[in-house]
Amino acid sequence: MQKHYSPSKNQAAVAAETASIQEAITLKKDVSALEIVRRENLAGHFGVLAQISKGSKLEICGSGFNERTYKVRFQDRLFFVFSQDLGFEPRYAF
Repeated sequence: MQKHYSPSKNQAAVAAETASIQEAITLKKDVSALEIVRRENLAGHFGVLAQISKGSKLEICGSGFNERTYKVRFQDRLFFVFSQDLGFEPRYAF
């Protein structure tokens, strides 16, 4: 099942629901992602920083390394992406 997401007032609820259901989403913009690399006898390491193109389909696999990230699958590889890049959080001005 594929859904398109846009930010809303219930972003936290949508994010939690999505992570537990493992849905596929289509990106509405280019997104930076940090590849998860598995090493022998170690849980996981960060790999290269990648850019996943607008229109790509991602599978939400679960929560990320903190409350602002998600683990996603793209082309049989795992990545961490920021939830705000997926439209689950409001943007912050820095």
